[in-house]
Amino acid sequence: MPEDVAAREVLDDARALAASGEWAKLVALVTSLHPADLAELVLDLSQEERHDLLGRLPSDVVGQLFEFVEDDELRELIRGVGVQDLPAVLEEVEDDVVADVIQQLEPAEQIETLAALDRGEEVAELMQYGDESAGGLMSRGFVALNEGISVQQAIDYLRVLRPSAERAYYLYVLDNGGRLQGVVSIRDLLVSAPKTTLAEITQRDVHAVATGTDQEEAARVLQKYNLMALPVVDEDGRLEGIMTADDLIDVLQEEATEDMYLMAGVGEDERVFSPVRTSVKRRLPWMLANLLTAFVAAAVVGLFDSALSKAAVLAYFMPVVAGMGGNAGTQTATIAVRSI
Repeated sequence: MPEDVAAREVLDDARALAASGEWAKLVALVTSLHPADLAELVLDLSQEERHDLLGRLPSDVVGQLFEFVEDDELRELIRGVGVQDLPAVLEEVEDDVVADVIQQLEPAEQIETLAALDRGEEVAELMQYGDESAGGLMSRGFVALNEGISVQQAIDYLRVLRPSAERAYYLYVLDNGGRLQGVVSIRDLLVSAPKTTLAEITQRDVHAVATGTDQEEAARVLQKYNLMALPVVDEDGRLEGIMTADDLIDVLQEEATEDMYLMAGVGEDERVFSPVRTSVKRRLPWMLANLLTAFVAAAVVGLFDSALSKAAVLAYFMPVVAGMGGNAGTQTATIAVRSI
């Protein structure tokens, strides 16, 4: 059975268990779900059911859900968990995700939550950067090694550290001042002599961005050089964090969506189920501008009223010209925006 079909069946069973209040069976079932599927289920529940389910799930499982939701859904998830329980849930979550969660809270709640976190100072540093900058999106989850140690020492360190697969895309090599010198791969370590220093096998041609770099520019760098992660450095070249491919894919999607919405004169926050009043408020100026230009076009046609009365067949071509002109304009605008 295809994996997506099996996941949908599990979600259907989970919704049925939630509706009947069989929480023990529900918890046993949903812990086998991927966090993205579990997040979909949790957000599909009522606020009371969401709170009941999240309160029964292990905190590490709940923490993973924050990585798979959008901003508006993030607020719903926070309400389901409760501000008082957030610190325990966020302990095993990456710093950049924790920063995103805390930024959704009220100022007093932000201070309280940061104080309760063991990594509060590190998260607070991330929150100082702009939301759409490389510093605001970077994660502290990277592996850094000093260039002066040997290959064997590096391998021994990795055995003790046991980094996750996501953190071991690249092993970053730093000098004694914490400045980024390059990267080495796991393969480089395995094929090199044990006493070789990392400085001898470091790949120096590394692409990095500054903490203040716009997120869209950072995404272009990662895409251009086909990287899995992009290091972020401060003004002195010290490694501050990394941006992973999944984060920057989200950035590219957001920027493309914003460009398409702007091209159509629609607000970037508008959704299918946005309130009618909000949609009207956002779209009315563009509609009025379009109506004005339509009246101008009608006035131009009116100038040739005598010609149309003499050769009525010309009127047949008016919708053809308007339709072809509109299609050509849409094609040109789409290609231009996509190229940009």
